Amino acid sequence: AWRERGHGAIVNVSSVVGLATSPFGGAYAASKHALEAMSEALHWEAAPAGIRVHVIEPGRFPTTEFGANIVRPSGWEGSEFEAKALRLREALGNLDSDGPQNPQDVADAIARAATDPTTPFRTLVGADAEMIVGAKSSMSFEDFETAMRSTIKWYD
Repeated sequence: AWRERGHGAIVNVSSVVGLATSPFGGAYAASKHALEAMSEALHWEAAPAGIRVHVIEPGRFPTTEFGANIVRPSGWEGSEFEAKALRLREALGNLDSDGPQNPQDVADAIARAATDPTTPFRTLVGADAEMIVGAKSSMSFEDFETAMRSTIKWYD
């Protein structure tokens, strides 16, 4: 129907970890890397028919219930990895210098992508996402790792 109509918009919600992965989230990041790749391919395939594809890439929004939905492997609770992951979560709070981000910003980005044809293919949402992707794209991976560990003060 969209091809016949000659326009439409597909908006996929990914994550900044689809572009820059963090520790203890490899499986989630892999799913977001896959969504990024699928969205790029779909863009190439659908654009000639007038169908737009957009990817929304939020950073951390600690005021949501996202963490409550994480499934942990057996033996996780009380393990050294749980302790490290909790320290990382606390350290990531160092990226929230202006306070928690507003989840409404993500909803607004989705609505804009669905309705505004000038929206770019990728939309980062949140100061942390913009900082992380900007830093990663401007330096070697090794320098990026050093900068991130220093910024969040996490050396586990």
